[in-house]
Amino acid sequence: MQQRLKQIRKKFHKTQSEFGDSIGVARDTVTSWEVGRVVPPEVAIRSIVREFGVDYDWLKTGVGDPYANDYDEILASLDDLMTSENETAKVLLRAMAKFNDAQWRAFDEILDLIEKERGH
Repeated sequence: MQQRLKQIRKKFHKTQSEFGDSIGVARDTVTSWEVGRVVPPEVAIRSIVREFGVDYDWLKTGVGDPYANDYDEILASLDDLMTSENETAKVLLRAMAKFNDAQWRAFDEILDLIEKERGH
């Protein structure tokens, strides 16, 4: 993963400090990730995916296209939902848009529990 992190940082012409600032970590932390001394925690990986638009699976495993996410398609779907009459979806999306990192971690844990219950 360390080479992929460096690849993302270089593509966006960021120093380690700037990259770290983008996702809320110190330069030393980015350095530790890039040299392979420390593996980034899940919350950092998800922040990198969101901030830089990279594919989650590619970042984690190196498999696939780094920028193969369907960001524009997702935005169009969100726009459709927010202009629909589905009030439940609107309330849920508004609430999720305000999640902080701790809330996203909790939500991720809930999704993991659901996945285990479904037998996956």
